[in-house]
Amino acid sequence: MDELYNDADTDLIDRHFTGRATDSEQQEIKKRMETDSSFREKYRDTERVKQLVLAHERQQVWKKLAAEEKQFQAGGHAGSGVPRFVYYAAAAQVVVAMGISWYWLKPDANSQLVAEYYQPYDELGFPKSRGGGELEAAVQQAVELYHEKRYDEVIQLLTDLDGKDDRAFFVLGLAQIGQGQYERALENFNQVSPQFDQPDVYHWYKGLVLLQLGKVEECKTELSKIESDRFPVVALLQAME
Repeated sequence: MDELYNDADTDLIDRHFTGRATDSEQQEIKKRMETDSSFREKYRDTERVKQLVLAHERQQVWKKLAAEEKQFQAGGHAGSGVPRFVYYAAAAQVVVAMGISWYWLKPDANSQLVAEYYQPYDELGFPKSRGGGELEAAVQQAVELYHEKRYDEVIQLLTDLDGKDDRAFFVLGLAQIGQGQYERALENFNQVSPQFDQPDVYHWYKGLVLLQLGKVEECKTELSKIESDRFPVVALLQAME
């Protein structure tokens, strides 16, 4: 098990996510993401773990820190010369127990905005087309699974489906957002044609994906295409400034 998580590839990916990779290492990562499927899968798995940590664990840790701060103040220790870090040490043990590095608990500004503005698309649905067929059945089943937040099953159902249409690519992308697979979500959103009949919803979620990936200007361009007021576009654009 130790060898699995301490090989050279894992170390290189870890250096990338912690901002310690050199320019040459970044170039190596870019090249291998294009040519090495095993490396690409490991990179994406690491990215997914990072997003899951940000989504599910960060709040617990900061709640613990807030509780320790409250105890610090209530106990009359503020100004007493007792170091605050003594009380925060207990909260830090939560992180150690989970085996999570502190840098993953400090999201960048883009991740914070995505976490604030993202919500699963509760209104997802498409009229059933006449004729049915495998594609129609798969899309309708994927929609049901999405509403149940069974994103991994949506991905499994649609990934290898032949003849995917705009609906399938869009639902697949939404499910991948739910799983923290932002690069894959963008790949599938890019397959959606301009004729897709839910353009504002599409531009909103694609914009969030672009923001998460650090493509800020592309995100702004995508959000500017939204014509309705159903999404808080203005507020998000202002928050990005």
